[in-house]
Formats: sequence, structure tokens, C-alpha cells
Amino acid sequence: MAFKDDGEVLLLDLTKFHYDESTKSYTDGTTTYEEGFWYEGSTFATLKATSFDELKYFTNLETIRNGAFFNCTSLSSVTIPNSVKTIGDGAFFNCTSLSSVTIPNSVTTIGEDAFVSCSSLSSVTIPNSVKTIGDGAFFNCTSLSSVTIPNSVTTIGNGAFYNCTSLSNINFNGTIAQWKAITKGTGWNISVPSTTKVTCTDGQTTMD
Repeated sequence: MAFKDDGEVLLLDLTKFHYDESTKSYTDGTTTYEEGFWYEGSTFATLKATSFDELKYFTNLETIRNGAFFNCTSLSSVTIPNSVKTIGDGAFFNCTSLSSVTIPNSVTTIGEDAFVSCSSLSSVTIPNSVKTIGDGAFFNCTSLSSVTIPNSVTTIGNGAFYNCTSLSNINFNGTIAQWKAITKGTGWNISVPSTTKVTCTDGQTTMD
């Protein structure tokens, strides 16, 4: 369970909570939280954190909701559990200290603006379950130098990697023909260095 308090993540020890399958909620007998909800300004937990692995306790969580970690500027690492299918719009918007994120093979959609301005993020491996990289998903990730994209991806949204000025290495786990077949939105790679090449299984090609 994540709490947002002045841009910092607070932790709740979910090992003390019981998951109720019938109500899709967590309870300690006194307090109940609906699965997938994120609560702002809570004083329930007091341990401030820079890394966040509590998500692993949400074994039935399927969606990181829109804006779940919005502006959590102290958050440096997150491991997303392998039950999650969707990373919501703006889920990690402006997490400026986020340098490590583990995305599991269960995820099929990375939402719009999901990682906007995660300026400490240097590399991302998108799993081979993902089909859609949403509009502006990695917009303004200025430290992002390497990204691995699977051949399961069919759509890269508008401005998905806009202003990723350090991006020098795109690894595509498919052929050049498969890369060319991906639907790429308007301005998906604006301000990415023109020298950046895409490394495919059968050679290198240009970004478009």
C-alpha cells in the first residue's frame, strides 16, 4: 500500500493484513482498504521510504491506478508484481528519483504519461507481454539511455519517448521488418538524438 505525503512514499506493513477474496480488500480487523486504492495524506504509516517493494504483497492486483505514485519525488525503485496487467496513466508521473523499475511479463499496457519526467531513469526493459506503449509514456525521461522493446509491441504512442535526449540505444527483440510494422505515433521520438539506431535480431535500422 502506498501513501503520498508531500511527494514522499510511506509504507504500510501489509504482512499484518488479511486479503479477503470475496470483497477484494485488505483488512487488519480494524481498517479495510479496497484493493488497488492509493490514499493521499494518510498518517496511518510513518516510515518514509526511497524504495518500495510492498507491492509484492498485492498478489491479486491487476492495475496500478492512474496517478498512483504521482509526484513521489523520493521514490527510487519499484518492483511491480506479476499479477499487474496495466500500468495506469501517469502512474509514476514526475518520480524524479526513480532509477529502477521492474516491469513483469504480465503487463500488457503501459498507460499514457506513465513515466513522464522520471529524470533519473537510465534504462527500461519492456517485457514481451506488452502490446501498447501509451502516448507520452516516457516523455522527458532525460537520463534514459537504453530501452529494450519486445516484438509483442504493436503501437508506440504519440510522444512516447519525446525529449529522451540521452536515448542512444534501442534494442528491439524482433526483425527489422517487425520494427517497421509497428504503428508509431506523431512525434514519438522528438528530441531523441538523430544518431540513435535500433538494434534488431537481424541488424540495425533507423528509428522510423
